[in-house]
Amino acid sequence: MFDFCKTSRTAQSFLHFLLLVILALFAGTRVGWSDQDGYMWIFDMVSPLPVFISGQTFMEFRIEYFYLLFNSFLKCFSENPLVMFLSVATMVVALNLRAFRKYSPYFFLSILVYYSNYYFVGTMTAMRQGLAAAVILTGMAFLADRKWTAFFITVFVACLFHFSAIFVLFGYLLYRLNFSARVLFWMVAGSFMMGIFSPISHWLFSHFIGLGDLNPQIQTGLNYLEDQQQGFALGVLRPTSLKQLAICLLVIRYRDYLCTQLKYFNVLSIFYCAATMWRFIFNDIAVLAARVGGLLSVGEPVIVVSFLLLFKPDQRRWIALLVVVFAAASLYLNFIAFNFPPYVSALWGGKYWKEGFFGF
Repeated sequence: MFDFCKTSRTAQSFLHFLLLVILALFAGTRVGWSDQDGYMWIFDMVSPLPVFISGQTFMEFRIEYFYLLFNSFLKCFSENPLVMFLSVATMVVALNLRAFRKYSPYFFLSILVYYSNYYFVGTMTAMRQGLAAAVILTGMAFLADRKWTAFFITVFVACLFHFSAIFVLFGYLLYRLNFSARVLFWMVAGSFMMGIFSPISHWLFSHFIGLGDLNPQIQTGLNYLEDQQQGFALGVLRPTSLKQLAICLLVIRYRDYLCTQLKYFNVLSIFYCAATMWRFIFNDIAVLAARVGGLLSVGEPVIVVSFLLLFKPDQRRWIALLVVVFAAASLYLNFIAFNFPPYVSALWGGKYWKEGFFGF
């Protein structure tokens, strides 16, 4: 394990860059995933930047304007959508790795945990949300440094790629209220019981469905959430939910000590507790629970490896093997939960990419 080997700063930087290239290529050239056709259609339909900014309508896309602007900019260089996929993947991986290097006591172990969970779910699948989550993770340092304006700017930038990032303000609220470990425990316990016996979606739709009369786009969003609520629930007692609950309880138990060891642990831990509560309360609307919960819990790769600091230095190398087992289990659970198809890369062609990797 590189984290426990004595290597020069130059060697670490080289490994950092190598992992960035590998992970970006692996995610950016993947074909055959669920939302790929939709992203390709958007890229095909949007005009190059000079035409786009001169007045092309974007309401038909029903997607964030800045993301369309980003696609339009990339289309000035190539009409192959692979350029867009590679660009987004590179930005997501670069931001995440930069944050891990700043926040984590064990950089390479954090990358392993990231690969087993958020890399597959966010970077490789939910592309816009993955980019918004990477921006939020980078911006969490501003909270620890008490740079409130910079954090709000970060949230605004994340919303330009995926508007669900606005809900990370729930984590900000908990952070500013600075609840004790006891209060956080009972809040998580209460949200767990609410998720089992009284999910919030029924109340949500009965009280807010009238907002659709104010704006057609609001009505479209409410209809989408209602369809998701009727069609698929995330569940409170699923293995992935119970895994997050277990990590959250460990966070609450050892937060005070770990905050003395890591500058950024407090903000990461509070946001993780917020993610757990959100996931339970809205569990019967899978798209809302998973997307917002994923944005709030994006610090999990740092949190998990931080538990190694609870052990003596000479024990950590062996306890780190449990982190490897955790990463393998998370990867397995994600493959079950999301039913990932076999990996196919445009590097060696594929039925979705007639021209292959070099067809720019």
